[in-house]
Amino acid sequence: MSIENYADSFAGKRIVHYNEDTGATEPPGSCVYRIGSFDYDADDDFEELLERFLGDPTVHPIVGLVVGTWNNEMYDGDSADVVRMLAEAQPRMPHLRALFFGDILREEHEISWINQSDMSPLLNAYPELQHFRVRGANGLRFTDLSHDNLISLIVESGGLPEDPLRDVFAAKLPNLEHLELWLGDSNYGAVPPSFLTPLLTNNPFPKLRTLALRNYEFIDMLCESLIQAPILDEIRVLDLSNSNIGDVGVGHLLSQTDRLKKLERLDLHHHYISAEGMAKIRAIETPVDLSDEHDPNDEYRGIVAAE
Repeated sequence: MSIENYADSFAGKRIVHYNEDTGATEPPGSCVYRIGSFDYDADDDFEELLERFLGDPTVHPIVGLVVGTWNNEMYDGDSADVVRMLAEAQPRMPHLRALFFGDILREEHEISWINQSDMSPLLNAYPELQHFRVRGANGLRFTDLSHDNLISLIVESGGLPEDPLRDVFAAKLPNLEHLELWLGDSNYGAVPPSFLTPLLTNNPFPKLRTLALRNYEFIDMLCESLIQAPILDEIRVLDLSNSNIGDVGVGHLLSQTDRLKKLERLDLHHHYISAEGMAKIRAIETPVDLSDEHDPNDEYRGIVAAE
């Protein structure tokens, strides 16, 4: 997943930019449409864009939706009005199963500058929703979240603060299988690894199989507590990618190799691990992604998305 290019797939379906001039270009229900302002000089109001999209009979049934930029002045205000519009549109999208709110490129709006709001009204409006993905953490909340059918929850940020983390850990999501958190950089709000303790020691999601703690400045420190955490006995895939993990983090992981061997897959891509460290982690025989390697001696070990 990248913030340099628009997502090309979501929830197993190809994403197609909606063009109101041509209408649907794919069989109904076979793709996920993306709506939003693609032109910096466009005057379109998001409410008008949404209305034209929902009024187009060629796009129904709408099974998935990707929302890009909702106006050209996103520095002012937050996403609350757009959340309200989408929640009110539920009767016109009764088959919606996947929603990505904020497919916004770096050149459009830096990830750490995206002003979000409480997502719970949106999730509550779609009780059959299975996949939810949101980008941007300023003002982001999931207050009193309870959802019986959500399978995957992805929160992308350049720095994920305490409040939305606490909301997620307190959420009632009995069928959640995939949790992905882009934890970010401390300069943009990322919290220390200790704030993840409630998740690691008392996993509230009984069906969780994939835990992705990605894009994190403090990944080496996190590995020290993670390798001892009870949650490792419950998941099958551990994703620590897009971070700045180095030999210190790998050393922590290798301190209990038996726990790593239980995993079906370990993802460490975008890393600063030495050749020796990579050889050691490969020796445990758990499939591991060590692609996108960087100089382990680099003084500035950056993560993929911060500002």
